[in-house]
Amino acid sequence: MFLWGVQDDISNHRRRYTLKQLKDVVRQAGFDVERATYVNISFFTPIFLGRLFMRATGLRPESENNITVGFLNGVLGKLLAAERGPLRYVNFPFGVSIICVARRIE
Repeated sequence: MFLWGVQDDISNHRRRYTLKQLKDVVRQAGFDVERATYVNISFFTPIFLGRLFMRATGLRPESENNITVGFLNGVLGKLLAAERGPLRYVNFPFGVSIICVARRIE
């Protein structure tokens, strides 16, 4: 929840889960978690610092999606895409998002 931001409000989110919390909820719903990991580790620090700054200053943009630096989009897209390689072999210890693969228990 400490990463909660404007975009969570705009998207009508109710909560942000830790990895453990999400696994617990998925299991309680009758699923077996095959794999779950944090993702978007590359942008964790900038997003964390940006949201701290917005809280400290009261800055509240209409959408965080409007906060862009156009000339960096290509570089940042490649940085995010680069996470695919390591994610084939390891789970990230933190990140902005979580990916969870689960199967219904029969």
